[in-house]
Amino acid sequence: MSDKIYDHIVFGASLSGIITSIIKNQQGKSVLLLNFYGFTGGSISESLNCLQKKLLAEEQSVFIVDRILKRIINEKQGLLWEDEENLFLNPEVVKYILQKELEENNIEILFHVTPSRLKIEENRIQGIEFMAKEGLVTFYADNFFDASDNLQLVTIADPDARKIKRSLVNIFISGLKQPTYPILEEAKKTLILNDGRIWASFEIIKDDDLSIEHSVQRKLDEISRALLPENARVQLIPAQSLPEINKSVISFSLKNLSSTENYLHQSFSPEKELIKAKEFEIKLLQN
Repeated sequence: MSDKIYDHIVFGASLSGIITSIIKNQQGKSVLLLNFYGFTGGSISESLNCLQKKLLAEEQSVFIVDRILKRIINEKQGLLWEDEENLFLNPEVVKYILQKELEENNIEILFHVTPSRLKIEENRIQGIEFMAKEGLVTFYADNFFDASDNLQLVTIADPDARKIKRSLVNIFISGLKQPTYPILEEAKKTLILNDGRIWASFEIIKDDDLSIEHSVQRKLDEISRALLPENARVQLIPAQSLPEINKSVISFSLKNLSSTENYLHQSFSPEKELIKAKEFEIKLLQN
């Protein structure tokens, strides 16, 4: 479908993926941003990973991530809770602001695409075949960046590069007045938000990807059944759970494929998505 060769193809409309696209576009590079889902936000919107560490710098910060965060926080209902160290972002506002950022920066983006095959020559990716609404399409670039939360491109390059033993499933609950209901005692974290909803995060530990996703669905069903007698309900569920990626095994050797984990070798911490985005931006600006 596409014979155009881009300078950079970024897979994953996460905060780090969008910042990467904006920076490269500002450098005069041609960029194509691709995303599995039909909306932006990465783990904040896909996995409801909304609880983040505060990292806003001085008022006149030059960092794109600070500017974007300020737009989200200043938008009506953009901030649903905060304390001295943390803030809780509204995933719907995150999607809205990030979409506006893409439009204002003229970033070319295509939603609802699933990577299926890499075209490799001499240890370099020439193009990636995707399943899109139009069918199979191939996009070509000089460099590829995997900014997806579950490392879909990296996994195609090396199926052993992604090891998932643990995942978090985050949900919004409406109709409960306090977070001490028995089913919520199993949660790793619960918060009563400014709009009266409860956000809860549950940990799932299993042996492989398939059993984790099965356990996530069982947990969601269990929570829904438990809430029925209280006239409460799971009001917002994630598009996917938030996986722990074993970064120590990211060792693929393709010369023009990079991932967030190439730059940021951190232990798993779900609230660090925004910190990672800031650190990655600094890394890009230093290169």
